[in-house]
Amino acid sequence: MPSINLFLDKDQIKDEKKYDLTVAFCENCKLVQITETIPPEDMFVEYTYLSSMSNTMLNHAKIVAQKLTERLWLDNDSLVLEVASNDWYLLQYFKELWINILWVDPAKNIAKIANEKWIETIDDFFNLELAENIFKTRQKKADLVYWANVLAHVPTITDFLKWVDFMLTDKWTAVFEFPYLSWLFEWKFDTIYHEHVFYYSALAINNMCKNVWLDFYDVEINDMQWWSLFVYLSKPWVFKISENVTNLLANELKLWYDKFETYLQIKQKAEKIKVDLIKLLEKIKKEWKKIVWYWAAAKWNVMLNYFWIWCEYLDYIMDKAPTKQWLYSPWKHIKIESPDILNTDNPDYILILPWNISWEIIKQLDFYKNRWWKFIIAIPELSII
Repeated sequence: MPSINLFLDKDQIKDEKKYDLTVAFCENCKLVQITETIPPEDMFVEYTYLSSMSNTMLNHAKIVAQKLTERLWLDNDSLVLEVASNDWYLLQYFKELWINILWVDPAKNIAKIANEKWIETIDDFFNLELAENIFKTRQKKADLVYWANVLAHVPTITDFLKWVDFMLTDKWTAVFEFPYLSWLFEWKFDTIYHEHVFYYSALAINNMCKNVWLDFYDVEINDMQWWSLFVYLSKPWVFKISENVTNLLANELKLWYDKFETYLQIKQKAEKIKVDLIKLLEKIKKEWKKIVWYWAAAKWNVMLNYFWIWCEYLDYIMDKAPTKQWLYSPWKHIKIESPDILNTDNPDYILILPWNISWEIIKQLDFYKNRWWKFIIAIPELSII
């Protein structure tokens, strides 16, 4: 599989690389992880994904900022450090609450946008040296360290948690939000790609925290991306361990998340989706109907390439993000169009690729004047709307 968020200029296609995407499970630490990683500088220094393109993500970010401000008693003396905030879609809401913010992100193109909008940004990878420099410059540690949908991206996770520990004040919190491992047992295999090195259960998080002397003291499950974990970590013995944590750990043991045999089901489910989707696409094309694909998300590239779906099954692909338009998709090298093409074209079907925000996308596309197409959603269950 290629790096699925690395969209290409035409002259970059010949140099595209592909990497093994085998997934493994460790029965000792309970981590699920890929076995070959891509160097982070090859994936994140120039980045095309923009979180603020989704109203669902923006609404969620606003709620998160308000909730954490109230729960952690943050005020204008507090410092919120977010690592890899993408296009500052979350930090803007802390800023509206007059809370001091700092963003670290290695994507230089996105960091440039943030700095131009007065969001103080360090365009670098987060590590111990950077954490020490932040403390030396500010003479202050963070009251909240927050990571949204990024914990899975960090290959050196033990070191990273030690750096987070360094940046935290003695009585404050690190909060990580990330897709829950349960996705993989609900047909959502398309979250497996090289940016996601790890696929976390509560069991794995608990074991990791013990290794670095952090307490996993609370957890929530929210419906972002169809079930994400919202994990609270602190230095030891600051907070009482919540029943939410003990109950979730017990439930995962009941579901055998600690057994290798449980994970063998994932491939079978992925293969069934593949067979059902290709049958449907073939049927539609035999009727001489036009199928276009909307939103060139990472999930789309995983599905397209893993299923070996060729160009005869799609007429074109669209994306709202200007950072992707007119570039070519990984591996299949399909040119990305602007959704404005729908002002002049009228496809028969639109296959929605990021299933987690499918209803938002259907609402978005209602704004275009030609609106008599049908929608296809492939995951977690094939359906036509």
